Amino acid sequence: MLPVIGEEIGNRLAALLFVDAVVPAIDRPHQTPAALLPMLDAHTTDGRLAHWLDWWPEDVADLVPDPEDRDELRADMPSVPRDFYDDSIPMPESWSDGPCGYLQLSDAYADDRARAKALDWPVRVIDSTHLGIFTAPARALDAVLSLISA
Repeated sequence: MLPVIGEEIGNRLAALLFVDAVVPAIDRPHQTPAALLPMLDAHTTDGRLAHWLDWWPEDVADLVPDPEDRDELRADMPSVPRDFYDDSIPMPESWSDGPCGYLQLSDAYADDRARAKALDWPVRVIDSTHLGIFTAPARALDAVLSLISA
């Protein structure tokens, strides 16, 4: 959704910065991969997805050991309708031509970092986890600032 948000911001936009995120296709709408849909369905009750933290409780407990921190993080997460992931999101034309950057926090997003690099975007990698902006905010901020200056 970041390219769509960037288009709405328009000329006030400094850059699009993807943080441990999927880099959408340049030339076609973004669609949730079909392989992900059964997992989404498994975490759906009454048409709404469980909070993301509840999808992998053991993994999240390892990433954020303090229960109070997990509660704080969960409280900041929206409850998303399951059908949110059924929509195809049209990408603005030439969205990737403007300033963009990529910050990889976890190994799961190595392919997206590689795509960003192939697009000649500045890229930074932090040895962290997907929740690194919460668990190591100073390191993440330093990397964001470095990308903005690049």
